[in-house]
Amino acid sequence: MFDGPEPLILAGTTPETTPAAAPAVLSAAEVVERVRAHLTANGISQAQLAREIDLSASAVSGVLKGSYAGDTDEVARKMLAWLDLRAGRSAGAAVLPGRLPWIATPTTRAIRTAIQYAHQLGDITVIFGGAGLGKTVTIRDYVANTPAVWVVTADPTTAGVGPLLEELAMAQGLRDAPLHPARLKREIIRRVDGTGGCLIIDEAQHLTKAALEAVRSIHDATRIGLVLSGNASVYDRLHGGSRPEDFAQIFSRVGRKLKLLSPKDGDVDPLAAHFGFTDAPSLAFLRDKAKLPGALRQIEKCMRFAAVLASGQGQPASLAHLQLAWRELNAAG
Repeated sequence: MFDGPEPLILAGTTPETTPAAAPAVLSAAEVVERVRAHLTANGISQAQLAREIDLSASAVSGVLKGSYAGDTDEVARKMLAWLDLRAGRSAGAAVLPGRLPWIATPTTRAIRTAIQYAHQLGDITVIFGGAGLGKTVTIRDYVANTPAVWVVTADPTTAGVGPLLEELAMAQGLRDAPLHPARLKREIIRRVDGTGGCLIIDEAQHLTKAALEAVRSIHDATRIGLVLSGNASVYDRLHGGSRPEDFAQIFSRVGRKLKLLSPKDGDVDPLAAHFGFTDAPSLAFLRDKAKLPGALRQIEKCMRFAAVLASGQGQPASLAHLQLAWRELNAAG
């Protein structure tokens, strides 16, 4: 027998603010019946269920058919935990906006303008600075709404010339391009030449010197725009540090540099309005937190969590929920 799902109670709720309800005691057969109904109602395959609860497809099929020879109770426990997890996700999704859209703020407008500079003039822009200031969401929105723009997000696995060129080819729809770096670069140049397009490398701090030179040479050959976006080390490396000659070919070509250190005045209010926090105490709290590193990203997480906490208590989201959400998210232990 298993304890059934309890009401969604998140951090900060209390028995006084959440309706009391003793968990139902379910048999394995009842759990299985609930799972069958959930699969049917949501169009979920048994194969997907098996992947999500880390069991073989044959074990899941056997339990659902009533022919499993193993420990049915153990499988039912996993299935019940899976149902609880999906219920919690659904409850959170019901009160939260989806992926944050591009929101016009002083900082995101500056980022968009810097990208447009590179695109329209066929030049190189470097956007660099702190995390959580809207670089990636602005890039994503620009790509979604502008033709002939290709974006690659670099990481340690795509830091070198070959892997980076493969990512560029994929972004440009070159599915059957040759894997040899030199031939691959020629295919990319052939694809973008004459398009008046723009190539954006996000998280560009991961790129090796050779990879940076490769994208620089594509820019030189085609005069498409090139945007390198990342943390402060992007600019530090291009500037050369103690060896400026290492990156002279790239740095001398950079037309525009946008340094982002912290949110600007006016960045917080449009973001807060998107989540419904427009009262003066909430705005004062959020503006104060925006002064911290990674500010806008952190206050977005805070507002999302505050909305869930308020929903769990059946209350309108308020400053108290923001304060509680901030404490919970930043608790060290």
